[in-house]
Amino acid sequence: MKTAQELFDKVATHLLTQMRKSIDIHTGKCLYRAPDGAQCAVGCLFEDSDYVKEFVDVAWYLDRGYLSDYACHESLMDSLQAIHDAEDPEDWLLSLEDLALHLRLDTEVLSSWILTREVAE
Repeated sequence: MKTAQELFDKVATHLLTQMRKSIDIHTGKCLYRAPDGAQCAVGCLFEDSDYVKEFVDVAWYLDRGYLSDYACHESLMDSLQAIHDAEDPEDWLLSLEDLALHLRLDTEVLSSWILTREVAE
């Protein structure tokens, strides 16, 4: 079983590295995994063999034993998914920081991402 911190770190790193939404280019609807390879906040948690292309929600996967490492963190997955779906990518860093502070999670992964980005520029 993964901790909330491990889940947050994995998804935050994924979203901030990808810096684009995983969407259907025709409908604008968010997807777990887009045809161009982008993955949403929950989509990055799936093993390729576990992914089901048809739309299903996180509860569907949890009920079938997928994402079992994160099963006790469904609320956190929902919050991370909401950041992906509702926020513009340029706002993700602040939204992730707000979420981490609200849940009393460490923000080191966010600080590391900022430092890495500053060095690259």
